[in-house]
Amino acid sequence: MLTEDLALHQTLHLDALKNLGGGVPEGLPGQLQELAPVLTAFEAARATIEKDANLTALGKQTAIADARTKAAASIDTWKTTRTAGIDAQIDQQQRALAKADPGSVQPTEFAIHFMAAILSKNDPLENEVLYSDATEGERVTMELASEMIGRTPKRRGPSNELAWEHALSPDRIAAARVARQAEKNPTAVSALADARRIRNVYVAMSSAAVELLK
Repeated sequence: MLTEDLALHQTLHLDALKNLGGGVPEGLPGQLQELAPVLTAFEAARATIEKDANLTALGKQTAIADARTKAAASIDTWKTTRTAGIDAQIDQQQRALAKADPGSVQPTEFAIHFMAAILSKNDPLENEVLYSDATEGERVTMELASEMIGRTPKRRGPSNELAWEHALSPDRIAAARVARQAEKNPTAVSALADARRIRNVYVAMSSAAVELLK
């Protein structure tokens, strides 16, 4: 039965969450089990279609495909509903961390604008090298300046083509901030990571359920 296969997926994912800071959330197993009735309904519909003597082989194939599409839509609705709540939680946690002191030294508006002018003139690779050699305070200034600038057109490659690029990689900025936050507020960063792991389980379980429909 499809529900038995789904249960195996659920067991694996819940076991992987046992090392969460607060353990597996009490209501999570029940939420994941909400997918089981969708698979049960699909199995019942498929069995009914396959036994219908009034349908041709093509008709059965089409009817089963329709039932599969309907079940997949239900699974997607479940995923959207379940991830909406935890997405709001993750967003709130991220905003709280963003409001925290990003560095030991807070740059002035003048320093940020001055740095923005410098970064704009440099090649992004040059900015990456400067960022690597900078102090924490200088890095914070460069991060804020890069975000203020946004993407700008830069010449790239042998053909000297224009391409939109950031002065500093947003991924590198995000990683640097997480590292600073992990050092100064490890509890909050750990809670954010746990929330993301739980969200990933919702997504993984919905994907597994859709795969079982095939």
